[in-house]
Amino acid sequence: MKDAPCVRVEMPLDWRLEQIRKDYIEDLSALYHRDYGPLLGEVLFRKQLSGALKRLGKRLGSERLGRLLEAQQRAFGAVGEPQAHDAWLAPLLQEYYDPMYRQQLESQQRRTLFVGSWDECLQAARAWSAGHRG
Repeated sequence: MKDAPCVRVEMPLDWRLEQIRKDYIEDLSALYHRDYGPLLGEVLFRKQLSGALKRLGKRLGSERLGRLLEAQQRAFGAVGEPQAHDAWLAPLLQEYYDPMYRQQLESQQRRTLFVGSWDECLQAARAWSAGHRG
């Protein structure tokens, strides 16, 4: 696999935020509420998200962690407005995860066939596969 060429999917920030919001805010909240009831479920949901963010503390640094936790707490207060979480999710992606992924990609030195959206990458992979069938 190390020698195999790769395609890299890169999606716009708005798309990524929508996916993360659905998976980690809306769906996760619904699971906690279903399993533990609305009151305890909300407490445990918030504890899960804040704990996950705090576990990145060493890598984020205290100033950035504090800023993100404040934004997260404000989002928790905006009940029924999942987009409020973008205030901490967007900087987390742009300032932490994106640079980390870029660094990992640069260190791997893998041959990249194509970089684009989901659909573009699928098309490119199909075209490459069709040309390399034995």
